[in-house]
Amino acid sequence: MNNILIVLPQTLQSRSDEFSAYLDKAIERVQKFAYENGWERHTAKSFMDKVMIFDSKPDFDKMLLELCEMPSDTELPETYCGALEERVLAVVTPEIYSTVYPQGVEEDFYTKILAHEIAHRLHVRILEGDEDAMGPVWFFEGFALYAADQFCHSKISLTKEEIIEILSTEERGSYEKYAYVFRYLVKLSSLKELVSKAGSPDFTEYIINIVNNGGNMSEFDFPALIKGLPEADITFKGITGWLSQGPDHQIVFMDIAPIGEVPDHSHGEQWGVVLEGEMDLKIDGVTKTYRKGDSYYIGDGIVHGAAFRKRTFVMDMFRQVDRYKAKL
Repeated sequence: MNNILIVLPQTLQSRSDEFSAYLDKAIERVQKFAYENGWERHTAKSFMDKVMIFDSKPDFDKMLLELCEMPSDTELPETYCGALEERVLAVVTPEIYSTVYPQGVEEDFYTKILAHEIAHRLHVRILEGDEDAMGPVWFFEGFALYAADQFCHSKISLTKEEIIEILSTEERGSYEKYAYVFRYLVKLSSLKELVSKAGSPDFTEYIINIVNNGGNMSEFDFPALIKGLPEADITFKGITGWLSQGPDHQIVFMDIAPIGEVPDHSHGEQWGVVLEGEMDLKIDGVTKTYRKGDSYYIGDGIVHGAAFRKRTFVMDMFRQVDRYKAKL
């Protein structure tokens, strides 16, 4: 439970526990994202002192303008529903959000809205307070969408040309498309590298080059036969896996983005093979680089870790029936 003050209008007083639970889950989501990417030190201090929930969009707009010290007659977009400014998280109710931005309604959407706003503050802390280094609007919004796991089940698909058009446009656009573009990019480049470069003057050119070259980096991909298997519930962002379940083992086909290091861990017996790409695999303290065609064996309970610098495809067999669960 957090100790953050939640300010509610009279009409919402009976829902205090509900909003407290939303906030707890949002904070936990951002903390988990930060831990997975090596940014946990930036979550040691709370991001806010209080949360204000509004049952009126005009009242929310008025408070946001005050927090941002903007003229009171400034017109905000109808879809603006949350913001974290001056250590105050202001947000409308789930009902108002559903009305003004129905395309954003998905499973656990309200928790994700709160996590999105907190993720912006995490982004600023990662950059040591330099908000100007957050990059173009598609990037800093994409970062928050990715951290909050919004539009994770979106069915849209963009061509390379459509992605480049989004990258080249300064005006604010579709958040669903931003989420798609961001997830696409972290399959081609390290998240930390993207964050570190976003504030540079040539960032757009740099990203467009990645997109142009990334599509040709590898012709390898898993066929529909594999992608039709149940998706594995893998905690690390940037790793997608498909699960073939046996009575006493699992086989997992993994598509791994350049996520950097996977911390040391251990589990049941494992054998695998690199299908495309490469990885540095440390087994029992010994590190070796494995490339396409290389296989590896990890004994039961042996401590191991890995590092991925480029997109890599592997097939792993685990002598463990419950190493991963199927994603619901």
